[in-house]
Amino acid sequence: MSASVSETTTPITRTDDVVSKILGLTADSPVVALRADRPAQIDDLQAYYDSLFSPDPASDAAFPVHDRALVAIRVAAHTGSDAVVAWYEGVAREHGATDAEISAARDIATPNTDDTTLGAAMRRADLVTTRLVDTTKADVDALKAAYRGRFGSELLADLESELSGKELQQAKFLLRLAPSPGMERVADELTSMVGQQATWTPSGPGSGNTFESWASASSEGTAPALSTVTSINCWEMVLLAAYRTGLLSWQWIHDQYTAHTADWFDHMVGMLSRGSRIRYRAGAPAGRKPLRGDIVFMDGMAHVALATGNVDGAGRAEVISFWPPPNTPFTRGGTIDSVKVTTIEELSDWWAANMPPAPVVELAAPPWS
Repeated sequence: MSASVSETTTPITRTDDVVSKILGLTADSPVVALRADRPAQIDDLQAYYDSLFSPDPASDAAFPVHDRALVAIRVAAHTGSDAVVAWYEGVAREHGATDAEISAARDIATPNTDDTTLGAAMRRADLVTTRLVDTTKADVDALKAAYRGRFGSELLADLESELSGKELQQAKFLLRLAPSPGMERVADELTSMVGQQATWTPSGPGSGNTFESWASASSEGTAPALSTVTSINCWEMVLLAAYRTGLLSWQWIHDQYTAHTADWFDHMVGMLSRGSRIRYRAGAPAGRKPLRGDIVFMDGMAHVALATGNVDGAGRAEVISFWPPPNTPFTRGGTIDSVKVTTIEELSDWWAANMPPAPVVELAAPPWS
């Protein structure tokens, strides 16, 4: 981090945001110092929290803070976040929640079957938090129907009338109707790299390629520049784009490349997925289509690309990819290739023909979403 950047960011002693309060962070905490390198993220998270739990009267009437806090308890209970559960229990009690309601929210083993907006939101939280791959169009329709039945209006239309800017985009992201701002930024950066060349090589801890050497070094150096003498692989190109935007730190990348795990590639799939993954199927309904900036896994880490959010004239889902297929032959020792726009279908077809069977393709929101 350069001096010019550190001199203009929020002081590292900042502990007045909700994340610091939930975790009980003090000014001398190393976590506070690390978070201070990303002041915009702190502000964005705080603004999003405030929009949910300090809403205007109309928004509160539509879905009360009492109910929002109970849903938050449910999500935190699924993830085993005791400090977060305790925080939202306090919020819920401040807004009149009873011990019985809080206990029911924490009881993730028992589905909420209430025919209410809160019940629908609880069921949606269960699916999104633990089994996003099982979420169906019917589940989303049930949530919308519960909202329509209670308020006589459409959820999306009300969101668009009540929210704007980042708040609206984040709400749509949670419904998988739009990418998050972070997803947009990384997709834009990777798009700007389309056409630039580098040498593709396989990678992972100890591979010795240019990116892995930078990632595994004892301290942060200058990030690899794209050229034919730079060796890098598919997911590393995505990580490089995220690093360039400032949404992913070198330390995060370094920690992954130096992690000691039984299966590093499974570890990386988990680290690159914010929440559960969705099985890709061509022609999927809204909510299950690739969003701009989604991570696209093909047989896990065997190939990783980034979705553009677009389809081509044949209806195929576009991705930005750095991998020789489907149109560049492999060269022993490393293949000079360009960052390119292709489609999931073209890559899958090449895979089925040359490395059968066809790959399992999954989508995930990235850690910077």
